[in-house]
Amino acid sequence: MSSQNLNAAAPDLRIILNSPATSYWLRNTIESAMVRDPVDALRDAETLLAVLEERLRETMSYTLIRT
Repeated sequence: MSSQNLNAAAPDLRIILNSPATSYWLRNTIESAMVRDPVDALRDAETLLAVLEERLRETMSYTLIRT
């Protein structure tokens, strides 16, 4: 990611990217999204969120049924 994009980004973004607690997957995903068209990146992020929420619901449902 270019330094120009980081400078324009919110300070919280720099904290997230530099935190040792941030996973490589999240760091790489953020860096990749920052060089894309923001509308396309947001739509993809919303789709990913929906997929992950459904996976969580299915996992929780399975867990509740088994207990």
